Amino acid sequence: MTNLTRSGKAALWRRASVYILRCWMLTCLTLAATTCQQQTTPQNRPGNVVVLRNSNTVVVVGKQMKALAPDGSVLWTVSLPEEVIAPLASAPNSNVFARSQSALYAVNHAGKLQWSAELPAPSSALSYEALAPAALADSSAVVLVSTREMRNIAANGSKRWTAHLPVEATQSPVLACPNGQTVVRAGGKIFGVSPDGKLLWESSTTQ
Repeated sequence: MTNLTRSGKAALWRRASVYILRCWMLTCLTLAATTCQQQTTPQNRPGNVVVLRNSNTVVVVGKQMKALAPDGSVLWTVSLPEEVIAPLASAPNSNVFARSQSALYAVNHAGKLQWSAELPAPSSALSYEALAPAALADSSAVVLVSTREMRNIAANGSKRWTAHLPVEATQSPVLACPNGQTVVRAGGKIFGVSPDGKLLWESSTTQ
């Protein structure tokens, strides 16, 4: 009877230990998920702030965009039609480009919505960074509208050209060059695109 009692106590202890371990693991996973969610909300993502040439700062949270003077005072606020889903970009003419699920918006230095250009819903494969618009020297914008398609939006909001990539770009944003070209990293290569949307060159990112 004594041996049976000890055996029963040992089994009970093992079951309790497993239960405690499971509870501990569940708590850790819950905390990790909560922390991850907090870090990936639009308010905490990088790129939601840009500085204009006049030294004013523009910040966006959700749909709300506001400009701050160099002394920190609020100059203006504007409510966009949709939430911003990508980093902002500042054009040479001080327009701020903001991308939503269905459009690219241009807001001028005075807080007026200059135009909106319709865009297709972005692919889920595109990262937050890859969705960012690139502001070119002529104050137009280039965006990835899919993993293989780049689109140029002129300074007046009209569609100017579309370029097709031979491989998918999912993680890196389009980058603007001072000479009007754009570059993008895709599929282990870097591609150069001319100011009129033609693929100029490609180079491997590996040796």
